[in-house]
Parts: sequence; C-alpha cells; structure tokens
Amino acid sequence: MKAIQSNLIILLLLLCFVLGCEKEDIQKENKTNIVGTWLLNATSQSNCDDAELNGLQSYECTDDNCTKYIFSSDSTGMNYIKEFIEDGILMSEVGTYSVGESKLTMCVETEDGPECTSFKLALTVSTMNISGKNDETGCTEALYFDKEAQEETN
Repeated sequence: MKAIQSNLIILLLLLCFVLGCEKEDIQKENKTNIVGTWLLNATSQSNCDDAELNGLQSYECTDDNCTKYIFSSDSTGMNYIKEFIEDGILMSEVGTYSVGESKLTMCVETEDGPECTSFKLALTVSTMNISGKNDETGCTEALYFDKEAQEETN
C-alpha cells in the first residue's frame, strides 16, 4: 500500500513539474513573439450597455492615419511605444509591459505613479488580438493587429 501511495505522489509531482514548465515556455514564447511593430487593422465592440455601440471597424495605416504599437525587450527592460497618427498629427505614449500566458499588462507613469491596464491576449507570429471590458461603456472591446514585416538588411 505504501508503494502505491509513493508512486502516486511521485506521479503527481512529475505532472505538476511538466505542467509548470509548459506554462513558463508559453510565457517566454509570448515575450519573444510580441517584440516588434504591430499595426492596428480593426476594432470591435460587443455586449455594450447601449446596443448601438456594438460593431466592427476596419483600419488601414496611411501616412496621415495609423495606430501602431512598438514593443521592445532589451537590457533596459520591456518597453512599448504607442504611436497614433490622426490627420497627420502624431501623438505617442511610452510605457512598460509584461506578458503572461494569455495576458498583456501595459503601464504608463502618471503624476500619481504607474497606471496599468491588463488585456486578454491572443498572439501568433503575425497577429495579435487584445481585449478587455470598458467600464464606461460596458462594452467588451477588442483590438486586432498585424505584425509589420521587417525589412531585411544585407
């Protein structure tokens, strides 16, 4: 009976170890995959308190209108820049970020200290979707991005 209990405990510990490693590997992969420039191609709002707000909006980046997020990770930390160009006027936001298995947290410094927002994250090599609840509208909002192709240098 003791041998069965010991084997069961060892099996459970091994299972916990394997599952723990898989989650860590996914987090490392997400941190690597998010680095780069992401161009907004669509937004959606659903489940809004006011049903008229529900909908999908497509975007195309031009020189006059574009929203992009630039994520970097180096010795200075994990930083991002949000560039928003509307009618040729550039506005930007600079902050830090962290990535989990299916979560993106972005923080900006304010006079009152860091202000952080967390999003659900779906990330592939070439697409990124982030979503969250907007407390003001009651909408679930989603942003859809394509990764900007990097130019090869020779």
